[in-house]
Amino acid sequence: MGLDAFVPCNCFPESLRRPPPCPLEWLEWDEGHLGLKPEHDQGALWHRVHEWSQSACPHRGFTLIWERVDNWTGVALFLEAMEEHDFPVLKSLDGQLEWPQAAQGLREIERFRQLPRLNETTELLLGDEVVNCYAAYRQGVFLLDPRSGLNAGIDPNGFFLQCRQTHQELFRAIKFEHQGERFRNLDTQTTFETTLQFETGVMEVRTRISKPADFELIVASLEALYRASVEMQRPVYWT
Repeated sequence: MGLDAFVPCNCFPESLRRPPPCPLEWLEWDEGHLGLKPEHDQGALWHRVHEWSQSACPHRGFTLIWERVDNWTGVALFLEAMEEHDFPVLKSLDGQLEWPQAAQGLREIERFRQLPRLNETTELLLGDEVVNCYAAYRQGVFLLDPRSGLNAGIDPNGFFLQCRQTHQELFRAIKFEHQGERFRNLDTQTTFETTLQFETGVMEVRTRISKPADFELIVASLEALYRASVEMQRPVYWT
């Protein structure tokens, strides 16, 4: 699950490869998709129109570009990283974005990439590998395990295990080792045993300053969508 977005093309009605299976006036745009007007929206005809739209122009389904922006956690971390900065378009990731706003978004991307730093980010590391990141919107919890009855998460104060029902904290550590069914705090030597399935090895929670480059994959997707929107003078639609 995650955030996707698209920009429709401008091929309808002047640049069609073949005519639709119904009169043109029966068709209309609705949330970025070309379909039948309600009074003509019959099941059999809808399927014929949908099939036609996949090859009616050079763009499948009249979609110029479709981008996966990121999963919901990545999107949340991106938004949290910009909380203290003024990027209204980059923070507008729902509904639809009109093309003049997309043009503003391109300018915001240029400013965003030039920032020396963003907010702090807290990560759980296994060696140099990032296991997970702290996300404020879910209070740091990233693993829900019904079998063991536990939640696992991280926050700026470390890694924690808590009871799923009561949210009572059962284990916490900045640096710890997980082997078999045992979690061991490497600072206090406190242990906790559970059947929770989790990465094996020595792990540590660290907080660092995030940078724009950390979010380049998201920014590159947004840049492609904004450019297409300006080119077509059509909105960006978030799905």
